[in-house]
This record gives sequence, C-alpha cells and structure tokens, in this order.
Amino acid sequence: MHRPTEAAKSSPLDGVGEGKGCGGVSTAGVIQPDNILFSTTGVVKLVDFGLVKLVEDDLHLTQSGMLCGSPLYMSPEQASNAAMDARTDLYSLGATYYALLAGKPPFQGTGVPQILLAHVAQPTPDPREVNPEIPEACVQILLRAMAKKPENRYASAAEMAADLEAILSGVPQRNQSVFAMQDSAPSIAAQISSTGNRGISGAGLRQSSAGLPSLSAMSSAGAAGLSPSQPGAGPAEGGSSRRVFVGAALVAVVGGVGAFLGLRGRGAGSKKAVPEPPKAPVVMSGPPIKVGVLHSLSGALAVSEHPLADASLLAIDELNAKGGVLGRQVVPVVVDGKSEIAAESAFTRGAEKLLQVDKVAAVFGGFGSAGRKTIRPFFEKADQLLFYPAQYEGIEESQSLIYTGATPNQLAVPAIQWATDTLNAKKFYLIGTDGLRAHAINAIIEDQIKMLGGEVVGTHYAVVGESSFGAVVKKIEKAHPDMIINTLVGDSVLSFFRTLIEEDITARTLPVLSFTLGENELAQLSEPVLAGHYVARTRFQTVPESKEEPFATRFQRKYGTHRPVSEMMESAYYGVLLWAAAVAKAGSEEVNRVRLALRGQEFVLGNVRLRVDPSNQHTWKIFQIGQVTNDNRIEVIKTGDAPIPPLPFPGPRTHAEWQSFADSLYEKWGGNWANPQKPKIKKSKSK
Repeated sequence: MHRPTEAAKSSPLDGVGEGKGCGGVSTAGVIQPDNILFSTTGVVKLVDFGLVKLVEDDLHLTQSGMLCGSPLYMSPEQASNAAMDARTDLYSLGATYYALLAGKPPFQGTGVPQILLAHVAQPTPDPREVNPEIPEACVQILLRAMAKKPENRYASAAEMAADLEAILSGVPQRNQSVFAMQDSAPSIAAQISSTGNRGISGAGLRQSSAGLPSLSAMSSAGAAGLSPSQPGAGPAEGGSSRRVFVGAALVAVVGGVGAFLGLRGRGAGSKKAVPEPPKAPVVMSGPPIKVGVLHSLSGALAVSEHPLADASLLAIDELNAKGGVLGRQVVPVVVDGKSEIAAESAFTRGAEKLLQVDKVAAVFGGFGSAGRKTIRPFFEKADQLLFYPAQYEGIEESQSLIYTGATPNQLAVPAIQWATDTLNAKKFYLIGTDGLRAHAINAIIEDQIKMLGGEVVGTHYAVVGESSFGAVVKKIEKAHPDMIINTLVGDSVLSFFRTLIEEDITARTLPVLSFTLGENELAQLSEPVLAGHYVARTRFQTVPESKEEPFATRFQRKYGTHRPVSEMMESAYYGVLLWAAAVAKAGSEEVNRVRLALRGQEFVLGNVRLRVDPSNQHTWKIFQIGQVTNDNRIEVIKTGDAPIPPLPFPGPRTHAEWQSFADSLYEKWGGNWANPQKPKIKKSKSK
C-alpha cells in the first residue's frame, strides 16, 4: 500500500490515507469547473455534485487513466477534516474562478496529498502570472474567496455575486456570447489525466466540438489564447481572446453562484429587487424630460407597430400621473416611421430629428430589424439609448440599445424543441419576410432542426407588404411538411393565413407555428378561422404576490376593452418603466448613469420582474407556447419553468460567421437590411 509522504504526515492533513473517499478525504459537495455546465438554452446547471472517483487509498494523479478532480478545488478545512460551512463552498468556487481565468487549477502536484497540503499551507497564486491582462478587481475577489481562514472569505455567495456583477457592469461588451463557444479545449481534469504531473500549457491543448463546453474547457481555451472562431489557432492578436474569457469567467461564476443558491429561480438576480419609483406629488417642478416614440403609425407595418406606440404612451401617462420622473414631467415626441425600411427613410429621418433637434433623453421604438439596423448608427454616434421592444434575430449587441424583446435562443430554439417533442414534427417549411430577421431566425431554426434529426423541406421569403401567397401555398402543399414556421410581419401575416383558408388548409391538416403573429394581427380577421394554430412568444417573469394590476387591464382601461394586448406591447410598455426606474435610481437622465443603473439589476415594475443582462443589454424572458382559440384569442398551453438568459450569438456558428451572414444579406439588398422591392400588384384581366 502506498503511504502518505512525510510532508503529508506532518501537515494538518490527518485524514489522508484513512479511506475517506479521494485520498482519505471527504469530498462531498466540492464545486469544480466540470460540475458547472450550460444547457442548450444557456441555463447554468450543477451536475455530478458530490460524485468523485475512488481508486483505493493510494490515488495518484499520475496513474494512467486515473484522476480525482475534487482535490484540485478543495478547501483547507475539507482537506484537514475541520469544521465546514457555506464559506467552504465559496473557497471551491474561488478555485473554480481561478481555473476560468488562468486555464489551470490553482494548485497542482504529483499526488493528492501534495495538492491538499498546498490548499492548506501555500498562498494562493496570482493568476496574472499566467495571464497578465486579468483585472486587479478580479484578482481581489479571487483572493478573498480563497482565503485560508473561512472568516476572511465572503460571508455568503450573494455577497460574492454582487462584487462579480459590479465588475461585469464595467467590462466591455464581449464579441461573442460565452454560451456560443462551440469549439473548446478538453477539460482540465482530462488534461491532468492524460499528461501526468506536467503542467497544463496552451501549446498542449486540443479542441473538440462535441456539444456545449464545460467551464473548465472554456477556461483552458482562454488561457491558451485560442480564438473561438478559429479552431486550433495560436494566441490571438492583442490579447482580445483573453479579454473575452475574463468576461466569460465573470458571467459563468455569477451563474454558478446563482445556480448553487437557487437564485436563478428568482429571476437570476443576486441583489435585492428595486421597486417602482415611489409616488411623488402630482405637482412637478424642473424642466421636462423629452423622450422619443418612433414607430410606424401608417403603412404595412402599422398593424403591428401602432399598438406598441400606444403602449409606450400609456406608460408615459402613468409616470406623469404619479409625479413624473425625478419630479419632472416626461414629454413624448412621437414620430411616424411610415413602414419605410430603406437606408434613407422616415425611420432614419425621425431618429436624426429626435436626437439632434429634439434632444430627447431616450427613444422607445422600432419593430422590424431593417428599421432597427438603419437607425442604430444614429444612436451610437450620439451615445444615446434606444429601447427596442420586438423579438428579433439576435446577432447584435450595442451599448446604445436596450433589447426588451426576445432573442432566438429564448424563443425560436425552445419552440422547435417543443414542436419536435410534443407534436412529433420532423419536416418543416419556413416562410418569412425577406429581411434580416426572418433569414437569421430561419438559419438558427435550420441548425436546430438538423441537430434534432429533422428536415427543412422548403423556404420562401416575401417582400414587405406582400399579399399574394397563392403560388407559395401550392408549393407548400407539394412539399408535405408536418408544420409551417411563420416569420412574416405586418399585413403579410394576415394575407398568408387568408390564403391558407381559401385552400382549405387548417391547423388540423397542417399546423402553423408563428413567431410574429399576435393578438393585434388576429383582431384584424373578421372570422374565427385560425383556431388550432400555434404562437411562440415570451413574457417577463410575473410576481405572484403582486397586487398591482396587470398591463392588459391598464391598457384596456385607457384605450377600450376591444383593444387586444400582445407580448410585444408589454415589452414596449415596460421598456418605458424600466428607463424611468433606472433614471430614478441614477438620480439623473444622463445616458451613462442610466446605462450603469440598468445593468445586472433586477427591477420590480408593476407585477413583473425585469432584469437586463449586464453582458449584452438584453432582457431575461420566459418562453411560452400559445394556441389560437375559436374566438381568435391566444391561450397559453406551455410556459417555461424559469427565465431564459439572452444569447444574441447562438451556436454552433461563431460571431464572425454570423457577422459574415448578415453582411452578405446587406450587400445583396443594395445596402439595406431588407429587400427594398415593392410587392407586385396583380392587374385584373380586362374583359
């Protein structure tokens, strides 16, 4: 039998060699990188918790094929069989954070006793010896979490998470979502197992594309300087990859803390929710605060956008009824985008007017991705905020946009999973508006369908305002799909469904799953003809104990009970309240203060919880599937268990591949983000 070394005998490791699990030490509950995984929707998961490999009493890290991973992240009190509490787990989490930043565990050795002794007696190494670009603030959090004495560590995981999120709010936007890193290095555990007692170096890393990576795999790739978009590449120029992985480590560890404590179930916030701004006297003082409302109030998109403008104006009215913001009246400046989608359009002229002439503090608006893309540069140049309420295609992040709508990983990906699992759909036909949103969402859908073993049997894209769908419906019938996926917008949605009805295609014979069909579009139909078709959508997390009236009640009180309410209208409404709450928290409407107040903070607004992800300024959303009833209402038949984090750049494609995808469409459409052609109008035959 292998005996402990003399160093181990004389150390506080009195449990080593006594048959208590790995090396004789109890390892239950040790947090380590390979225990923390991301699901396909980006939800943080803890797996194999407390499970370790037992290889008799002489477990040795250099044995071929043998490894005990937990000692690499074990606290001093676990290593010495001392009393343990919640701070024990924070030490292991700190050691995991070290691995994320440095690409290797904090302590390594030729055997378990040597590693455990290092955790007890040796000072925590500075990860900047491996990666000099790691910020000082990150190192200080790491050192505090890994303090040898529990009393010198964080008192709680929430306290550690607060410090991490405070840093994250100041980290530059990543050029790729941490969850989209498909190509990654093997886990640290596998590296140690295969290399014996050698240290892990970037040169020895190989990449794998099998599924989503564990955090240890991502940290290894980061330490190696590998560019996520270039498998097997050498060190990235300028260290940009390392900066990305510092940000990734922050996101991942905050997620790990949340998952461990069950904080994700409360909307993923580690801080106390900020309530609505308190009621102020109705009498307001000080200069008014001007804000813009930019939507299509006329044209083909008005059926979808005009209700969004009404929702924003309702929120502004309610703010003023309660005393405004900071005791000042909020004055809306309303501009009609006229459903124009070209680079030179009513949307671009309106954005320029609001920012340069009216000098508004923020703008609430946009619906189509083409419109958003054309006005985005104006906001970035002026360093102002646009609150964008529509669900969209992702593949975008901007410091000047707050996205209150859904990203595809929150909507399209779970919808296809649901259709496959619940309806056993295997063959899909995709139809959408000929613009960036539909093309990108369909590309993501195609990737998901392929991964699930399904097939796309056809696609069709219609120009904005298209109303003639007879020919495409014939093609769909010939393709024999199990389901149609619909991403048409505006009046085209209604025209398409009317054509299906004319051809006697119903939900029973061929169901349609829509991402852009809502209550306002359904209200335009004179007959209840869409019963049985499906709608995918998202909501903000509700507060069950709230006594506040829901948005629908407030909206219909102002505009009439005949007016329907959609999820995008809610996004527009709460976008205004979110801005107001951030202004109140910041004590100013100045854009940088508002942006900082928004990031990473959970707000309670009315009867919903709303959180802006600090890494990309998108909101967390809950997925839902609705089914159209006989009276053309949408009845929810499936609701997700928890809010889904936003991932603007979903895998398996890289950030660079998505950017190239978007750029190719932009060039194809002559410098526009949607096909600028006008729909062809059929001429009636003369007798």
